[in-house]
Amino acid sequence: MADLGYDFVLKNFNLIREDEIFDVVLEICKNTGSRAVDGYFIATAKLTNSILITNDRVMVKTPRKLVLRLIISSKSLMRL
Repeated sequence: MADLGYDFVLKNFNLIREDEIFDVVLEICKNTGSRAVDGYFIATAKLTNSILITNDRVMVKTPRKLVLRLIISSKSLMRL
């Protein structure tokens, strides 16, 4: 059963290897002061040229500094 789940993930998700993303995460965190977990989400969006969708008040500010495409999923965060 585990192999079935593993195969599904490999076929249906775009996975980024740690050695491909780590330096980007580190640079984002150093330049913006963002949390490490946010750095991974932001780096993933940057490396895949994706839109970052968030409802996290802290994370909303960082992508704007990096000029990434951002969708804010809460009206209360729109004014940040």
